[in-house]
Amino acid sequence: VWERSYQMDAPKAFVNGNYSVICDIGGTSAYIFDDSENTGSFNTSMPLITAAISSEGVVYTVSTDGSAEYINAYRADGSAIDLTVKSLITGDGYPLCISASPDGSQLITAYVSIDGSSVKSQVIFRNFDDIGQNADARRIVGGFSDEFAGSYVGKVNFSSDEYSQAIFDGGIVFFSTRVLTSPEVIARADLDDEIRSVACSEKYVAVIVEEQNGEMPYRLMIFNADGGVAGEASFDMQYTGFDISGNEIYIFNDSELLIFTKSGREKAHIITDEFRISKVMKGNLPSSYTIVSGNDHIGINLQ
Repeated sequence: VWERSYQMDAPKAFVNGNYSVICDIGGTSAYIFDDSENTGSFNTSMPLITAAISSEGVVYTVSTDGSAEYINAYRADGSAIDLTVKSLITGDGYPLCISASPDGSQLITAYVSIDGSSVKSQVIFRNFDDIGQNADARRIVGGFSDEFAGSYVGKVNFSSDEYSQAIFDGGIVFFSTRVLTSPEVIARADLDDEIRSVACSEKYVAVIVEEQNGEMPYRLMIFNADGGVAGEASFDMQYTGFDISGNEIYIFNDSELLIFTKSGREKAHIITDEFRISKVMKGNLPSSYTIVSGNDHIGINLQ
């Protein structure tokens, strides 16, 4: 449909809806795309750590000068939004992951620090709309740390403007931001087994855990965005890819693909030696799929 060339040492893509931003991690350049064109680009004054993009194209970046981290924002055309949030690494900790709400007004950040001999994690909510102006200078409207005592928060995610999640090494905490000035915990899923992989979408959060006492080595657990349990399933396939599209979950390796419904029912198990599976996407019909294999896109239909 279109293409654009760019040069980066360590490119990483962040996607939300029809928008994506490609950042040079450790560098200073970024390019913003929608599903039809390169809408803009920008350069930061300090090396980039990570980024997030809303489904409306608002980009948040985290950059550092070594002693502090800075959150900046950009419009879809690459122009800077007039806001900068500074946090000292020795205070809040190191920002591991950020996620923007679909409308771009909210940001959730996971910080980690070392407190003596233990790990300390905290999750911070910021609001960059008019409501956030009434908060402190860093736009903080909520913070959570007791829920993650002694644990490591590795991923945060905004499913919608109202629901978000923090995935840590002991489970998942589900948040609501219906009250924009006061985010709250609405559910918690404690997991005894180690989380191996995480996939998120607008409706669901899915994790794969390593089962210690089961007949199968892996268990897929699917949650609604508000914390309700949608389904689960066990499987024994060694996998390299894990994703959610619509109401389906894809687990795959180079030559095998497992398709599960949101309730955990196995819909298909595809084995092939004709091509290498590197990505799976839902097709236009209920039982059609597109498999990305190198530079090729292969359409398949389930009978």
